[in-house]
Amino acid sequence: VSSFVFLMMIAIFWGAKIWGYPISFGEIRGFFEWAPISIKGEGTETVPINITAVIKVVGFITVGVIASNLFERFVLRRIFNLMFVDSAVQNTVSRLSFYCFIFIAFLSGLSIIGISHSMIGGIVFALFVGLAWSVRNAVSDIFGYFTILLERSIKIGDYIRVGDAPSEVSGIVRRITPRTTILRKKNSINIILPNSKVIESPVYNWNYTRGFFAFQDLMVVVDYSADADLVKEIFLKILDEDHNILKSPHPVVRLEEFTDDGLRFMIRAFLSSINILNQWDITSDIRFKILSELRKNNIDIAYPVRIIKMGNPVGGYKKSPFDQEQEDELG
Repeated sequence: VSSFVFLMMIAIFWGAKIWGYPISFGEIRGFFEWAPISIKGEGTETVPINITAVIKVVGFITVGVIASNLFERFVLRRIFNLMFVDSAVQNTVSRLSFYCFIFIAFLSGLSIIGISHSMIGGIVFALFVGLAWSVRNAVSDIFGYFTILLERSIKIGDYIRVGDAPSEVSGIVRRITPRTTILRKKNSINIILPNSKVIESPVYNWNYTRGFFAFQDLMVVVDYSADADLVKEIFLKILDEDHNILKSPHPVVRLEEFTDDGLRFMIRAFLSSINILNQWDITSDIRFKILSELRKNNIDIAYPVRIIKMGNPVGGYKKSPFDQEQEDELG
């Protein structure tokens, strides 16, 4: 960039001479010394911020970039190769060193052009305030990390669900870092969550207390013509024959509600904590057994039925064979 600017200045200078508009070196020097603004320097002096001062600062920043590249090439890379540092860590360290060189070069440039130390301190303070504001979420994640460690609400190996539907996230806790909590889903996909989200959202932890837990309630709706006592007996028999279902606490089968479609039963059973990750397979097997047993006993699972009656706009409503049959049954 510096070479391009220098060559452009030479081209403009000679182009002006060729076209009959000569530019003297005095005019060029006056252009570079023109200072639209001034900043307080040491004591009572003022420092003019002209193009020359800007070029000096840019020059120091350029030197900082060159020094950063040399430091990475001849120092950091050799350290990385000797210590077999991970590529992600290499990139992080390289970027941090680059910004440090640029920052030091920028402050050195300000000092060279005569900016007071108090002014430089104010600039540094403003930069740190801006940096703190930009990383406020990271700071919140770090505080969340220490909160998780102290409360031990979640631990490595716990199966948890963070949040509620439809934005819920579930998985096994594989790692807790100062910035994030890493979950591994059942399909072997890793999810990286900020610690602040884990702290601020409701967390369902299946491993918080050891012992037993209940799988998600199963809801089964059967036709009104079915014998409710027989249906309950079938459900309890299926749960009793399953070796994964705990006998204590005892399974619960409840006639939950009379719905528009039929009798709705609620099935709740308890599993040992060792079956946390197998609970979906176990409930799937129970559903298969329920379906099979209901069919053996000629019990239909209810489904929504809607009767649409079509009217005759000219001759009035015409009864269908189904309506006539219903009237005959009712007398």
